[in-house]
Amino acid sequence: MPPSFMLTIWGNNKRFEEKYLSDSPGYYTSGDAGFIDNDEYVNIMTRLDDVINTAGHRLSCYAMEEVISGNPNVVEAAVVSRIDTLKGEIPVGFVVLG
Repeated sequence: MPPSFMLTIWGNNKRFEEKYLSDSPGYYTSGDAGFIDNDEYVNIMTRLDDVINTAGHRLSCYAMEEVISGNPNVVEAAVVSRIDTLKGEIPVGFVVLG
């Protein structure tokens, strides 16, 4: 999405500028990580801030998805967080079997 889709963070213009505009003047930080392949296709792989805080431990959704996808029966995997009253957040995995 272009930078015009979001003009600020509600009530916090300074945080908006620090998070999205300060790293690369003239550009904005989308928060996505990926690469351009040999055919010049853009491949979005993960979010830079895609982290689940479980009992004080920062767990990468991407790393957990990679482990799950290592199973030869798994075609696609996704990990998201679910609110947990004891640990704050816990990971929940979804898989497509092939």
